[in-house]
Amino acid sequence: MTEKKLEECIRNKKLSLSFWNKYTHFSILIYLLITPIILLFLHIKDLMNNEPVSLKENEIYFIITPILFAILFFKIQNNRLKFKKVSTTLTKDELIKIIENIGAELKWIPYLIGDNIIIVKTNPSFWSGSWGEQITIIFDKNNVLINSICDPDKNSSLVSMGR
Repeated sequence: MTEKKLEECIRNKKLSLSFWNKYTHFSILIYLLITPIILLFLHIKDLMNNEPVSLKENEIYFIITPILFAILFFKIQNNRLKFKKVSTTLTKDELIKIIENIGAELKWIPYLIGDNIIIVKTNPSFWSGSWGEQITIIFDKNNVLINSICDPDKNSSLVSMGR
């Protein structure tokens, strides 16, 4: 993660993802919106061909329901990018030692270790219910910013285990 991205994360208190990681993180929205987009496209096509067909009641449900779920999932996925802020009086070295101990206990795999940031990933078993998590820890003065999301380098998941 570049210094610019790190500063953006600290300023916004929100994890900054690359384009493809955003795609993976929010990909559930694409699947939810396929049906309403196709239905609306077909109705617009009919309208342009001067053969308008009115929307049937069932079609309205197939348009509105997925859009409402897409809005809900967008809010959920967007909130998952927010950092949890923990104020502390511990030194950075003490915090790193604690993180190392927890990481060894939970079998975290180091991904990026920088001056003010640590990113670790999990590689759980098939039966765990998760493809893996990405845990981001940022040191900011007397605060520690922590975020845990489904690993954006793997398949998207509806649930985040919050490790």
